[in-house]
Amino acid sequence: MRDLFVIDDTGSPGNVSESLMLKSDRCTYLAVLIEKDIREELSNKIIKLLKKYEDLGIKEFHFTDLLNRRKEYDKLETNQVKDIFENFAAILNSFILTLFVQTMTSRTFEENGLIDDGSMSVEEKALHFVINRIFIHVKDVDPIRNFEIFCDEGIEKAGTRKYYEKLNAFTDRPFVTFMSSHSDVLLQVADFYAFCLNRHQLLAIKKNRTDFDHWFIKMTNTAFANCQSSGFRAGLMKEKTGAQEYDQMILQRYKETGSYPFWKKFNSKKDK
Repeated sequence: MRDLFVIDDTGSPGNVSESLMLKSDRCTYLAVLIEKDIREELSNKIIKLLKKYEDLGIKEFHFTDLLNRRKEYDKLETNQVKDIFENFAAILNSFILTLFVQTMTSRTFEENGLIDDGSMSVEEKALHFVINRIFIHVKDVDPIRNFEIFCDEGIEKAGTRKYYEKLNAFTDRPFVTFMSSHSDVLLQVADFYAFCLNRHQLLAIKKNRTDFDHWFIKMTNTAFANCQSSGFRAGLMKEKTGAQEYDQMILQRYKETGSYPFWKKFNSKKDK
């Protein structure tokens, strides 16, 4: 049994909800480290949860479709949707998981003082930098070795392997294997966190939240409560957090990393 990183992407194409720091054209890749000593237990718990709902025709969890009650979830009641989310969150909250997040837009390089040579798409950049966060983690933080990396298909077809030479010193599988979500139940962990993070951000800037929105914030806070993170702070959203508070939080991170002067220069130039 190996340590495993599972990766999925998220974003809000077509959603015009924006704030100063949260843009609708963003692409986020999120990776979850599932250590080998919990890998089998976590898999078994998710499989057991799936069996609980097999009479509803659910074979795997796709959380975007589940929340919106599309496809195989279109006949579920609201309380059933909530029940699945809460049970899945409770499973994840029983473990300590490490998340790695990278969000990109077409402006991210310039806003951080980096040179963009145009060789990669926004999606490719986001994946590249989340792999770099994994590299830093195994090199400097947690010396795990001979891990493997699975990514939900999308940017590449299932069965494709994308090699990263920098990982050679740490694993005999220095590549990302792209897979269909049904190939390994643990890919649903990345799907859950990626979806929840994206919706959490959208709710942070939403002016008028519904009771369902407040429930989702509370549920997501539970899911992130025991997470360690790289690339974002798995801090919990307060009920009264709004767009201004969210933007100030992100701006503060730019200041802490020294990127704020680049962000300010780029956006001042853009506004002229």
